[in-house]
Amino acid sequence: MEMKPGEIRRKTMQIIWQLGGRIPRNDTRLRGWYGEWMALRYLKKKGYRVIAQNWRSPIDNRREIDLIAMDQEMLVFLEVRARSENSLCNGYQSITQRKRKVLLSACRDFLRHDSFCRSSYRFDVIEMDLGDSNATIFHHEHVSLFP
Repeated sequence: MEMKPGEIRRKTMQIIWQLGGRIPRNDTRLRGWYGEWMALRYLKKKGYRVIAQNWRSPIDNRREIDLIAMDQEMLVFLEVRARSENSLCNGYQSITQRKRKVLLSACRDFLRHDSFCRSSYRFDVIEMDLGDSNATIFHHEHVSLFP
């Protein structure tokens, strides 16, 4: 299967970061990719099994879930928010009402189309505060998507 140019760039950046490359500061797309890469590493260290990354709904391509993982027997939907250390609001607070509705719809779509039915699931937010040379991770578990 052939990779798209964006996928090639993303994989290249992951290799650079693994070798100790700098944290992206000005490029929001790179900052998001970096946040997801760091979140993957964090979750694996905690014993989660990641089953999907950047999952898109077959019903509406705009509905995306950053990460879907298993925490033992619990299915976990994760939104990753990577922000600069001096942002006016934190990653958790940056999830707007509109984004919550999109995430809720995406989670419902996944559960409808999932080949293995899960009766227990939750929604988490991983917030990444990016400093000049380090990243601080906050993991908010059991976040409500309802208003």
